[in-house]
Amino acid sequence: MGRIISISLTIVVFALASIVLFQTVNAQSSSTWKTRVGNPPVAEGLLEIGLIIKSAYDGLGGDTHHPPATLSYLQSELKALGASEDQINAFSQSYPNRLVGSPISSKNASCIQCLGFVGLVFSTYAKTSSALQYENPKAMAGLQSLSAGGVVFQRLPQGAPPQPGDIGIHGGGSYGHIAIVKERVGNVSFKALESNGNSDCRITDNRVILIDRADQYGYVFFREQ
Repeated sequence: MGRIISISLTIVVFALASIVLFQTVNAQSSSTWKTRVGNPPVAEGLLEIGLIIKSAYDGLGGDTHHPPATLSYLQSELKALGASEDQINAFSQSYPNRLVGSPISSKNASCIQCLGFVGLVFSTYAKTSSALQYENPKAMAGLQSLSAGGVVFQRLPQGAPPQPGDIGIHGGGSYGHIAIVKERVGNVSFKALESNGNSDCRITDNRVILIDRADQYGYVFFREQ
């Protein structure tokens, strides 16, 4: 009888452990998305909106040149990926203003570079069409805040470590660069969600960038308040 009770207790403990493990994994997998029964996932936060827009472009190899990235194609992709109607409308209104000349001389088309991409993501997230209307990131490096549609990102103190969803800007070179922090990599780098990081007008999320660049400028970060 004692052996039977011992085996039964072992089975109960194993079952409870399995339930706890499932709940932990499920909670981790839903940290980025909120899901509604019978509907696509709902994005929350600037980073999540950025990843949805990147996913819409993934069918084009991340290439933002227009064409082939037609607005109607992107709208249908965003809807399938769970963007709301308000977000899609804001994206659609902002999109034409984000297209600029391609850095690739052989491409006879416009594309979305770094500021255009982050501005498009910010506009979609804030549900407005006019976020981050600056000439280039270099002109933004001295700002104390970024705001549009009631959404405010405040500049962090120098040396404050970035976290996912922050906006990083540096004013180096002729134009500077801007990206969304996807994740921190150690204490000195971050993985960037960006466009044109390799001067190719592609949206990527795997380039690792040093926070303190060797060119004296370094990155400053802005976090949503």
